[in-house]
Amino acid sequence: MAADESSPPTRGQTRVPIDAEVQLEFENFSGFIREVSANISLGGMFVKTRYLKPVGTIVRFEFRLSDHYRLIRGSGEVVWTRWRDQPPAQPAGMGIQ
Repeated sequence: MAADESSPPTRGQTRVPIDAEVQLEFENFSGFIREVSANISLGGMFVKTRYLKPVGTIVRFEFRLSDHYRLIRGSGEVVWTRWRDQPPAQPAGMGIQ
């Protein structure tokens, strides 16, 4: 593992695969970044992205339906990152709790 990556925590929650657009907003950044959530659980979500933020960053997010109806809105903290794709099927992204 590279020095700029943090390890995903041991999974204690059942994760549900989801391929939904999520909009992310960070402190000290104006506007939203649109990305795709890969899975979600009661404890958090994984977002596929190359626009990673450091562990500890607070993130505001929204899930929207295809007609742009706001379904879920909340905030969380980046708890781990994966800076590059890793086989098999582990894309770059960050875990948000």
